[in-house]
Amino acid sequence: MAFNAAVVLEVRLTGSDTNGGGFQTGASGTDWSLQDAAQYSVTDGVTAGTTTITSATANFGTDVVGNIMYVQGGTGSVVAGWYQITARTNATTITVDRSTGLTAGTGVTLKIGGALQSPGMAGGVLVSGGSVAGNKVFIKYNASPYVITTNSTNVSGGCAVPPSDVYWSGYDTTRALYTIQANRPTLQLNSGVSSANVMGGTNNTYYLQSLILDANSQTSSRGAFQTGEFFYVKAMNATTAGIFNNGDSGKAFLCEATGCTATPIRVAFCHSCVAYNNTLTSPTNAGAFQQNGLYSSVNCIAYGNNCIGFTTFLNINCTSYGNSLAGFDAINQTTICANCIAENNATTGYRTT
Repeated sequence: MAFNAAVVLEVRLTGSDTNGGGFQTGASGTDWSLQDAAQYSVTDGVTAGTTTITSATANFGTDVVGNIMYVQGGTGSVVAGWYQITARTNATTITVDRSTGLTAGTGVTLKIGGALQSPGMAGGVLVSGGSVAGNKVFIKYNASPYVITTNSTNVSGGCAVPPSDVYWSGYDTTRALYTIQANRPTLQLNSGVSSANVMGGTNNTYYLQSLILDANSQTSSRGAFQTGEFFYVKAMNATTAGIFNNGDSGKAFLCEATGCTATPIRVAFCHSCVAYNNTLTSPTNAGAFQQNGLYSSVNCIAYGNNCIGFTTFLNINCTSYGNSLAGFDAINQTTICANCIAENNATTGYRTT
């Protein structure tokens, strides 16, 4: 079995990566993930390789149902895992969504409730619990960034590689999808973390929303690299790519890229996106909005970049202003520009075949 499709994970900078970190929306219990600390925390759990877990001291209430529980340690050195509580039998006994497979016996740590601390660990929880289409991860805004300290993926403090069909969204005060948040949380590579994607998963198709991805000018860094959808995402200071899709299926809405030294935005379809003040290391034949296949841009703006504004093939209602090379140039490919503006660019306004 796997997590219920209504399971939602919560990430807060003030949480802990050994908390439960999630809850099934609509379950009969209480969502204890919307706080920093675990609501239940004991070290006398007993696992027997089934879906039953017991504790003599936990005093489980009916409120635990629907929560995600962290399970780790004990006499058998149980590897950390996250399980969804499906039922409460009594004050000492609960059942979980799948067999623990853990026969360690006694002394197992159990934590129910409390938010996770790092997006990387949220990716690990989804993998551990067996995510399904519709699962969500909400990352709460904090004035300080979520600092990524290793290029390892889906671990505490690492880069996140979300499974496909999962929503990842930052939020300020109210958790919601497809919403322009007043403040977006920042996920930032630490100094020295090279060859890293802040959000990875080359062939994974997931939904990324309302986040700032700061690659912090680290070597061979990307903001995001996946095949799904980007909504209101800002990528900055990337040295390999800002917002990038693998193949020809990615979509970006209301996104921005700035401070990148290579490939600011390259997705199959861009709507109402902005690329500005990017200083590409090799600007020749490169665009702030880059083509690969039949890429298109609608209602987008490229300005102040040291490269071509748009090398995409289909451009509608787009503006290219103040770039150091051409405004629109798909490099000897057939190009359509409709209702577009090219102004104050250093070379050609429009160059098409």
